[in-house]
Amino acid sequence: VWTSDGTEAGTEILANIRAPGSSKPTFLHVVNDRLFFTASDGESEGDIAREPWTSDGTTTEALGDLNPEGDSVSFLTEFHAYRGQTLFTASDSDEMNSADTWITDGTPGGTRKLAEGELENLVVAGDYLYYTALAEEESGSTLLMGMVPPGEPEVIDDLGSLALSSPLTALGERLFYIGLELGADGRAFSVLRTAAPFTEIDYANGCATISWESEPGSTYALEASENLVDWTIVKEGIESQGETTSYTNCPPPGIPVRFYRVREE
Repeated sequence: VWTSDGTEAGTEILANIRAPGSSKPTFLHVVNDRLFFTASDGESEGDIAREPWTSDGTTTEALGDLNPEGDSVSFLTEFHAYRGQTLFTASDSDEMNSADTWITDGTPGGTRKLAEGELENLVVAGDYLYYTALAEEESGSTLLMGMVPPGEPEVIDDLGSLALSSPLTALGERLFYIGLELGADGRAFSVLRTAAPFTEIDYANGCATISWESEPGSTYALEASENLVDWTIVKEGIESQGETTSYTNCPPPGIPVRFYRVREE
């Protein structure tokens, strides 16, 4: 790994990780004023045997051996900044196509696994991590998920079997995405959507009070589902109460489980 100020005199080796030989550094990204990359120190066989490294421009160190009992660590996605920390995807096993999501504060002791599996289409918007996942049922539906670590993931939207027609895009603290929907004539068309993440759901006396981040002057619709496939409108025209809006819904008795989602009108 080399560093340079743009001049010949100011170009020098930052770190000689594997000598002799090449450490083949890849996925170089600057996150939170630190350089993150993957490289092989030659202690394991094969080019895929690589680990995460970081540098502040002066000192360089490995973030740890994520697969101490195996020979390889595979990096499948780029690094992402999140709340002063850095997210990345890696495998801590020798199984092909097996990857999990990790988070680090830039030190070996502060590097840990955040979630099992790779968070597909991962994007950061404010405090939220957004990603897509397949529904567990046989519908083949794609779900837009959101989470604020260390909290549990929640379903933000059911994108249906046609899924996304463009990447998830963050603008400040809000998420925008284009989903494909089917018209009455069976033709697909694109719809621009924005996510309004829940901040809290309280249950009391058989009723659920749903709170979400909102924009002053906006109106919202609350929808509910028992299977994450069929959605019904609970309430339309909910006026924003400021930066956070709440609405209480009391579902009919006998419903074992109910999912909620909010969309901006």
